[in-house]
Amino acid sequence: MVNKRKGKLSKHPSPLVLIKGSLPGRMLIPTAWVLLVAGVITLWIMGVPRLQAYATQTQYESEIEIRFDDRPAWIKDEIQDSLMRTAGANLTGDPLKQEDLANVRTALLNTGWFRDIAQVRRVNPTLIQISAEFAQPYAVIRDNEGDHLVDIDGRLMPRTFPIGRSAKLTPIVGALYERPLSPGQFWQGADITAALDVLTYVTEADWHKQVVQIDISNYFDNQPLKIITDSGCKIIWGRGPNDAIPAEVTAQQKLAYLDYHFREYGHIDRGFPNRLDISGPVVTGQ
Repeated sequence: MVNKRKGKLSKHPSPLVLIKGSLPGRMLIPTAWVLLVAGVITLWIMGVPRLQAYATQTQYESEIEIRFDDRPAWIKDEIQDSLMRTAGANLTGDPLKQEDLANVRTALLNTGWFRDIAQVRRVNPTLIQISAEFAQPYAVIRDNEGDHLVDIDGRLMPRTFPIGRSAKLTPIVGALYERPLSPGQFWQGADITAALDVLTYVTEADWHKQVVQIDISNYFDNQPLKIITDSGCKIIWGRGPNDAIPAEVTAQQKLAYLDYHFREYGHIDRGFPNRLDISGPVVTGQ
């Protein structure tokens, strides 16, 4: 400060200057601890509701029961567990949230195991009932990667077997178009449609076990559909039942030929080792 009497700076220190060991310096460490504790409390306050919500959802998912109306007997074990997980993954834990039910329906339809899901209904907070039409395994379509399961309409199902390991389902070989990208989509092609139509006759016949393949190779090049028997004979069927040409006999007549051969000769190929043509009014073989 200025000494008014002499006009010079005073040699005495100003009372506003902080010296070593003053109060704010001594409070630095306690203040840091206060801030640290406050931060921990804040994080705890923010985290507890999230942990509670997670615990509630986990408990809800473990307690929820999901029932399918008219569930086929073959929907069990691995398939059933997969469907339950898919449904549970789309439940938020809030039993009042109707959006969950729509999400469950969409997710299940995308699995490829259903033809349709009419309703997903919450009966009570811990029970969800689903009215659905399951897709029914009907045949397998073979490509280089395996035997792919399809339903009667050619809709791809989420199951592929190693080639030749598709149990009792008849393989369709020689399809022109590649399989769909995901389950639930239709396998495209009039050749697939023709093969599935022929199979509606084959699967109901007493002799269906004698059929080991439906061959649709080059169907789009006007080549006939062929039934391959367990003895290796190629039975020339012709075009599909809904794609026949005028020179052919009806599908019912072709079926009558095979029924007759089975009754009279014990085998639908009538004993011919190589080829049997039943597409026209006269049956020929070699």
